[in-house]
Amino acid sequence: MKLDDGDVLVAHLGMSGQLLRAKSTREAMPKHTHVVITFTQGGQLRFVDPRTFGEMFVTSVVDLADVEELAHLGIDPLETAMSWEVFGRLVAERAQKLKALLMDQTFLAGIGNLYSDEILFTAGLRWDRMSDSLSTQEVRRLYRAIIEVLQEAVKHRGSSLADEQYVDVFGRPGEYQEHHKVYAREGEACRRCRRPVVRRRVGNRSTYLCEACQV
Repeated sequence: MKLDDGDVLVAHLGMSGQLLRAKSTREAMPKHTHVVITFTQGGQLRFVDPRTFGEMFVTSVVDLADVEELAHLGIDPLETAMSWEVFGRLVAERAQKLKALLMDQTFLAGIGNLYSDEILFTAGLRWDRMSDSLSTQEVRRLYRAIIEVLQEAVKHRGSSLADEQYVDVFGRPGEYQEHHKVYAREGEACRRCRRPVVRRRVGNRSTYLCEACQV
């Protein structure tokens, strides 16, 4: 976030962090509030983080590229425009299983377990396909799916699951979970072929897919 003096405020939510807007200083302070920013025009921005894996710090724009906490991050797929040919070359060079590649923050920044499952379903690809085995058409489908799923998730303000750990800056749960195609839909009918969605255990995490639609 840009500051008046030209520096930037960097916030990393970690696993449980939340940025919450309070309309006035009289609103009750949530438990585990670690940073409070009070605005001159009224209200506050509060950084709440029960697990304390998140962080906030100020740095200059010039030094931003050298910040250790950000240096490892890969491409932001919604900010970095590229052709599908360039994307295809990057994918093939990695030679990884697709789900692991999508969740690799040094390759693409910001895609986690939930969105990787939704992207792979949209692209019609299995989680364990090797990235260097994709055809030209499959590369195109994967790249298009990444953009489409993330844009839809932003449009519906993210996904809030049963624990509602994720809420927006006004404390409201997201609505994208109502549009999930596979994630957390084990046993429900696939919205493409009507066969049941299955859950597999991959690297100590749940992976949801349709074994008929994803190849």
